[in-house]
Amino acid sequence: MLGRALGPSWSQIKHIAIAGILLQFGYLLGVWFAISLEMTAGLVVIIVDLQRIVTAWFAAWISEKVTQRQWVGLGFDFAGVALVALEKISFAHIPIASYILAFTALLLRCCD
Repeated sequence: MLGRALGPSWSQIKHIAIAGILLQFGYLLGVWFAISLEMTAGLVVIIVDLQRIVTAWFAAWISEKVTQRQWVGLGFDFAGVALVALEKISFAHIPIASYILAFTALLLRCCD
């Protein structure tokens, strides 16, 4: 039928919504708990900003073409975030649980 967009069924919409809520919930809770366990906000930002690089790496790993220009852009992105967050980065007295939570948030964000 011309003019009618094909979209997901209601069953698929429910699954997509549940997955989206769980992924965002897990990501945000990981970040929040990492900060609440005394990890600095700057360090959490650096860790979760690796999401773009990890996603590109996985894409290249499964034979998707990631161009050199895209890698350079990802490098500039990471450098820009690092420059902004640099003032708020500290490695002193951070429990290992904070790192686990931050990297869990990163992995959940990569699944998003």
